[in-house]
Amino acid sequence: MQLDAQVQGNYRIVARALPAPARKGYIAGVLVQRVRGGTDAPRDAYHEDDLAGGYAWPSARAARLFALAKGQEIIRTEAFRLSC
Repeated sequence: MQLDAQVQGNYRIVARALPAPARKGYIAGVLVQRVRGGTDAPRDAYHEDDLAGGYAWPSARAARLFALAKGQEIIRTEAFRLSC
């Protein structure tokens, strides 16, 4: 598993590239945590390990870039999906 992290406002986005089972490539996953404006400890606000319907991205970098973009989209335009 390969990770990238980015802080955007009150949230940390952790993008993951997981090896695709039974095929070549990587599956994109994302975790959005609330790090400011709440309790002292980060709280998971959104989590998905199988973005894009399990599409196998050709590289880990491509999977992580997609996951980061999805995390940013959720924070900006779909805040109702965040659990905290």
